[in-house]
Amino acid sequence: MNDLQLYQELVDKKADENSTNVFPNAGEIHAGIVMAKLFEKTEKSVNMVVGSFDGKVSDQPNYLEKLERCIDSKVSINIIFLQSPNVQSKAYGLLRSKKSQGFPITFKSATDEVRQRLSSTKTGLVHFSVFDDNKYRFEKDPNKYLAWVCFNDPQNAARLNSLFGGCFSKSQLIAQ
Repeated sequence: MNDLQLYQELVDKKADENSTNVFPNAGEIHAGIVMAKLFEKTEKSVNMVVGSFDGKVSDQPNYLEKLERCIDSKVSINIIFLQSPNVQSKAYGLLRSKKSQGFPITFKSATDEVRQRLSSTKTGLVHFSVFDDNKYRFEKDPNKYLAWVCFNDPQNAARLNSLFGGCFSKSQLIAQ
């Protein structure tokens, strides 16, 4: 069994157990595995702070498949872009298409104030996603895709959702 299969099994196990364990996530392939599973397990809402959807993670087939299922389940999706959205991104194209069909998707662009609030002196701007009120992936180093993940941590998910809400209210709506 190879490394990717072992990692997929670990992620599946943590998700199926609704585990409270926080575990590391590194690299773009592992990030895609985790994000796909988080989308799969989400029932109500996704709040995301992303770079631009450069495609290294967001255009992976498993990511796209689970994202589309999540959208089709009428999960509310709010996204703050720290950079201009990559119009070549398959994920961004899917989200824009579904938004135009009336699905509950909102895009905003981070202001300088929001970027300052999300900046880390060591690694630049942090990225994170919160799923429902208990799951998250917090990327502490976006350049290396180094993150912490948990499938059942309402306390830290609430903190991240609070941070997201403050940033979302100060970000600018992206017209479609």
